[in-house]
Amino acid sequence: EIKQLNATKSMISQYQSQSKTVSEDKDLKEDLERRRTEATAELDAARKEAEVLEKELDEMRDKSKGDGPNVNDLWKEQKELYGEIKAQRAEIRKVNGEFKEELNKWRDYSRALGNFKR
Repeated sequence: EIKQLNATKSMISQYQSQSKTVSEDKDLKEDLERRRTEATAELDAARKEAEVLEKELDEMRDKSKGDGPNVNDLWKEQKELYGEIKAQRAEIRKVNGEFKEELNKWRDYSRALGNFKR
C-alpha cells in the first residue's frame, strides 16, 4: 500500500502542477481578453472620431470648391506675368549695357585726354 501511495505521489504532484498551470492560463486568458476588449474599444472610438473628422473635411472641401480661384487660370496668369518680367529684365539689361558702353567711351576719352596733357 505504501508503494502504491508513493507511486501516486508523483502523479499527484504532476496533477497539482498542471492544475496550477491551468489556473494561471485562465488568469492569463482573462487578462488577454480584457486587454483585447480595451483595445477594441479604443479602435472603435478612433474610427468614430476619424469618421467625424472626415465628414468635417468633406464639408470644408465642398465650401471651398466654389469660392476658391481656378488653379489653371492662376498658372496661366503666372506664365504671362513671368513673360512680362522677362521682357522688363531684358530691357533693363539693354539699358545697362548701353550705359556701360557710353561710360567706357567716356573713360577712354578721359584717359586719352590725360595722356595728351602729359
